[in-house]
Amino acid sequence: MLEGPRRASSFEIRGVGWLPGWEGRFPRGKPIVIVGKPGLGKSILTCHIAAELSKRGKHVLMSNLEDEVEDTIKPRLAAAEAHMDRVHLYTHRSFPSIPRDAEALRAHIKSHKAVLVIIDPASAHLDVSMSVAQKVRQAMTPIADIAQDTRCSFMLVTHPIKLIRPKSHPLDAIGGAGGGIDGAARAAFVFGANPTNRDERVLVPLKMNQGPMPKSMSFDFDGEEWVEDSQPITAGVVRKTAEDLDLNPLEVFSASQMLSTSARVLEAATQWLTKFLAEAPQTSTAVKTQGLNEGISNSTLRRASDQLEIVKMGATGPGKESVWSLPKGHPARRY
Repeated sequence: MLEGPRRASSFEIRGVGWLPGWEGRFPRGKPIVIVGKPGLGKSILTCHIAAELSKRGKHVLMSNLEDEVEDTIKPRLAAAEAHMDRVHLYTHRSFPSIPRDAEALRAHIKSHKAVLVIIDPASAHLDVSMSVAQKVRQAMTPIADIAQDTRCSFMLVTHPIKLIRPKSHPLDAIGGAGGGIDGAARAAFVFGANPTNRDERVLVPLKMNQGPMPKSMSFDFDGEEWVEDSQPITAGVVRKTAEDLDLNPLEVFSASQMLSTSARVLEAATQWLTKFLAEAPQTSTAVKTQGLNEGISNSTLRRASDQLEIVKMGATGPGKESVWSLPKGHPARRY
């Protein structure tokens, strides 16, 4: 039954709250959207955000259906020095589907006193047609209600549309029906490549309903390597470098589009080269020949070898044979 309206005098005035450490950017108890191209580190960023909150004594719920918990999510949390007892992970076997599991999710938030729920990707958790705004609203309405009731923020991670026109409004890049996720979100950001330094990632505001538009932030990518139970572990981590940048989000989308394909190719080449050199050094001819058989160009192999800091010994000049090996101390090296 529809309840009647209440007098305005019966409501209390409450100021805008913010997630600790993210003041002016991530409002407390509101839906937040992070949009970005695949392969550029959105889930590494969300692990960083969860870790930073956990170190401040706050609890976070995470549901990531694009990465495995054991070999990707937990190592990234460890690299970010998260307090593991304060980060609560759903799995591929059991994760919230909205609106079906809205009340169960509300109970989990209250039980853990969580301040943030990370949903990645949003499309896999919202059990509605993402192309129909009314359907998306049916899922976003309970999310907004739970967020307001529990003062817990929701961070929905999503991919942008494939074609973003130079004169588009930046919010148009968020996939799905217009007025759906982007309309319900109280804050929205793009995470992608820095147009002036594509080795950096930036978090650029697209929308802020809770206050003035914040400045953009930049992050360096780093990697942590260690051995656990005799197995080499490698995990990416981001480190904040600046938080007062003025960046155009459309330029970030453009730079990210060009980098996304290149990044995926380089990552695959780096993984292959690590495996190929894990048991013993190999000649440059063997590396390049087998690499070409795997569809990896010589230029991509050079970039992968630079990233891995491959040791190249024996060449006496350009075009001469050399022997490639993983650097000493690399966790995958067996010799």
